[in-house]
Amino acid sequence: MPVDKYFFETLVRIHRARKGAPYTGLKPGTDVDPAVALADKAIESGSVESLLEAPDDNRVSSVSDSQVKEDRINDQSNSLNG
Repeated sequence: MPVDKYFFETLVRIHRARKGAPYTGLKPGTDVDPAVALADKAIESGSVESLLEAPDDNRVSSVSDSQVKEDRINDQSNSLNG
């Protein structure tokens, strides 16, 4: 059994066990997000150029979104503390 498949099976087994659900095997995946596909290509090629040249709708926004959330939390915390 390939190591990747064994890893994912183990990960899913643990996840299902924590939910109290039985392990029923790995299921086929869904479509890959375009930003993830671009990131995979960048890793394979060893260059981030494809990420930098990607249209805005394919860029990964989670980093900026999480940064905005963190900034808001810090602002709220600072306003409460003084």
